[in-house]
Amino acid sequence: QAGMMTFENIKFQLIDTPPITADQLDSSILSIIRNADGCLVIADLSDDDGLFAAQGTVDRLIQAKTYLTIQIPEGIEDWSLQHVRSLVVATHCDTPGANERLEVFRELTGENLPIMPVDCLTGTGISDLSKEIFRLADIIRIYPKKPGKAADRDQPVTIRQGGSIMDFASEIHGDLPGQLKAARIWGPSAPTEGQTVPRDHVLKDGDTVELQV
Repeated sequence: QAGMMTFENIKFQLIDTPPITADQLDSSILSIIRNADGCLVIADLSDDDGLFAAQGTVDRLIQAKTYLTIQIPEGIEDWSLQHVRSLVVATHCDTPGANERLEVFRELTGENLPIMPVDCLTGTGISDLSKEIFRLADIIRIYPKKPGKAADRDQPVTIRQGGSIMDFASEIHGDLPGQLKAARIWGPSAPTEGQTVPRDHVLKDGDTVELQV
């Protein structure tokens, strides 16, 4: 099942997969997870079985050489291994015994997987979930600006965290990086507002960029 989630002025596609168990992991589901920008593991805190089911999902993916983690390690030489930035969403956090189960699950997962407690009935954590998903995706929003016109603040271009002017240009059009001379920027990464910067200038979330060809 696919759906859309809004975070401020961008949208994320969320795909709800069938349960993954020790006996069940379809190859098409594995492909979706390995190619996703991020993964949410749902852990039910309302009973003990929910924790073991979530841990079973993580363990089954490890058997398939797919590691769920918050930080992608560097220098991986085995091309068959895939690391996916992930977050545990612990549901029913306001039910009796949930806090105790949450601490048990923290011990099981260690520091590799951050845990966000939520409860759909009471609303606990729900408003912050989209912010966490935005952080998980490891992207920034850049606002394109045409010369002499205001920036389009409703439709930002997203690039990877640490991306440069060239990365932004590539998202606009595949041929643009070869034509690009420089750019003017406003925002968090601008030394001064409207300053011309080189093509390798590293951008930050919220920058406005005017490309010069």
